[in-house]
Amino acid sequence: AHAKHLNRKEKMIQKFEIEADRYFNALYMKQFIGKEFDARIFDFAKDGIELLFSNMTEGFIKYNSLESKFDLFGHAIEIHLFNQNALLRLGDKVKVVLLESDTEKRKVIYKLNEKVLKYKK
Repeated sequence: AHAKHLNRKEKMIQKFEIEADRYFNALYMKQFIGKEFDARIFDFAKDGIELLFSNMTEGFIKYNSLESKFDLFGHAIEIHLFNQNALLRLGDKVKVVLLESDTEKRKVIYKLNEKVLKYKK
């Protein structure tokens, strides 16, 4: 019983640490709104693309911020622009622009720079 109690406390502490890290990341990133960054695709969530940066911080692209039409395949997204297609998969590098940094929600929101995607001919 004592071990279960400690395990619950450790999980709660871990959760608070993650939330604190996200808060301070959002606070720090506010000064970089409008700047471009390199990121890797970490996951395709139900409402957007999760990003991971070289400094191990995270970010998010909302699907509704994509300017082009796209198809989502679970493990990949295909973006259609002017009759050309770009396929993005987990782990792919992308260029993103910081749109919003919300300390209250502890979210850093980016926009995909679609102009620099490598399209299939």
